[in-house]
Amino acid sequence: MQRAVEPSHSGGHSGALVLVLCIFFCGCPASRPFLSLELSHSPSVAQQDLLELSFRHDGVYSNPFRDVSLDAVFHGPDGTAYRMEGFYWGKQIWRIRFRPAVAGVWRYRYSFRGGSGFHQDGDGVVMVTASTGKRRRNGFPLRRDPGNPFRWLEPDNRLYFPVGLQDCVYVPSQGDEPSFQIDGGDRHKPSHREVSAKEYFRIYGEAGFNLFRFSQKNCSYLLQDSLERYREREGRITDRLLADAREHGFRVMFGIFGYHGGFYGDSYPRKLFGYFKARIWGHEEAIERPGDMATVALERQFVRYAIARWGAFTDFWELLNERHADDRWTGPMAEYVRSADPFHRPVGTSWERPHLREIDLHTPHWYESEHEHESDAVIRKMAARWKSHGKPVIAGEQGNTGMNWDARSATRMRIRLWASLFEEIGTIFWNVAWAKNGMFQGVYSPGQVAGIFLGPEERGYVRVLRDVAETLDGDWRRLPVTTTEPAKVRGFGLSSKSAAVVYLHHFADHSTAAQGVRVKLGEAVQVSRGRVAHWISPSTGQRLEDGKQDADGWFPAPPFPVDIALWIR
Repeated sequence: MQRAVEPSHSGGHSGALVLVLCIFFCGCPASRPFLSLELSHSPSVAQQDLLELSFRHDGVYSNPFRDVSLDAVFHGPDGTAYRMEGFYWGKQIWRIRFRPAVAGVWRYRYSFRGGSGFHQDGDGVVMVTASTGKRRRNGFPLRRDPGNPFRWLEPDNRLYFPVGLQDCVYVPSQGDEPSFQIDGGDRHKPSHREVSAKEYFRIYGEAGFNLFRFSQKNCSYLLQDSLERYREREGRITDRLLADAREHGFRVMFGIFGYHGGFYGDSYPRKLFGYFKARIWGHEEAIERPGDMATVALERQFVRYAIARWGAFTDFWELLNERHADDRWTGPMAEYVRSADPFHRPVGTSWERPHLREIDLHTPHWYESEHEHESDAVIRKMAARWKSHGKPVIAGEQGNTGMNWDARSATRMRIRLWASLFEEIGTIFWNVAWAKNGMFQGVYSPGQVAGIFLGPEERGYVRVLRDVAETLDGDWRRLPVTTTEPAKVRGFGLSSKSAAVVYLHHFADHSTAAQGVRVKLGEAVQVSRGRVAHWISPSTGQRLEDGKQDADGWFPAPPFPVDIALWIR
């Protein structure tokens, strides 16, 4: 139920606070506007939840995305202040979105200016209540560890290890919520499940995936018809998509331009068509013409719109998807994104440009079907190269080649993930889950980018890894590991003052169990009163046996065919 009150009052609910400022204006500057403030639910919002101011204005504009200026300044109880821009939502409604990070009384003052001469200012108060647990950990800001440039920390200083996914997203025939197809078998005998976005993120969120990548025209819809005219329905679909992801524990990597200008593919006829189209109607982007300041200005306008509309859901910005751009465009545009974002969130791009000072994040794309015996060694080798620029790494797309699934791809994925945890490399898998032979009309195509099938088995592996990773605090460091069988077993380790995790991979042979393997850690980690050690299975999470340390400090491992982990807490 809604009720009209004075503008100085406030309102909200635990999931999202909606303050509706209804401004009715006939379009004539001489008319007197009517202002009312409608509140929804209780008069407070939980810390880190979405606070949304919604304005309805009956003015007439040729381009409502451009012809209205709307912003609000939020003042927190700790003395902080944030200026947030508004955006046109559609249906004569403009909105401002904000997530307060501090509990207490927040005050705001807004300014609404229309190109027709309309002007309205106002203020209000919002009570923000404290939140705890997962909602608090999934809040803003996610930050880089000041002592380790490759590590991300949650607001409560726990380690954030990105295990993400991306999927094809299409405009639904009805409503504003896309659907996804998962857990398929043979493409010729369809057995997949069709699930809503909300159900999709619930399933993968419960499995431990915690990052969702979205970018326009990247096996997805466009957000804009041009750099001046944006799509209303697709904007609302993206609102719903990212809200569903966030609700189920996902952080978001948002591709601002994605593959927007690449409408014509790589074939010569399509490039020729694009060339003549640009000659006749003008260029649509400035990525290879950094001196085209008129187009750059339009691109910056879309940047501000994206930040205003989707910044409340986003943790990482990405400029482009698999597009070459002049460094003289990439650097200044990345700097502009960061300066326009009140929270200065990290900016990456693809194709990646980690050598640029303005780029904060290295997001290489990696598709390979290496032999699973070498999966951990491949990760270690790539990590050394990717991290050479001193910037955090999240593989922006990862999957197989040839086909999205094969008999060994799940094991390969599991080994990659565990090695990535120790090498501090985040991963975003390109999910092709509607069929196990879901690419290339079902024909294995060596060397071709194929994505990866993320079904129940793969989700189970991620869940085990997540259970371990979520216990890691921000002071963790690498731990040298020595095994008695270095010709057969490779070891990885992390430690802190109070805990340690060791991962062993039997790279020599997965068909028979490794026997009699013992492990010694590179620094004294004693299992004594108040500390427990367990050997666990990375494939099932099953506790295999207690980790017992002999008099010389060695930990004997139980037999294991592929991999095993020692968890000391």
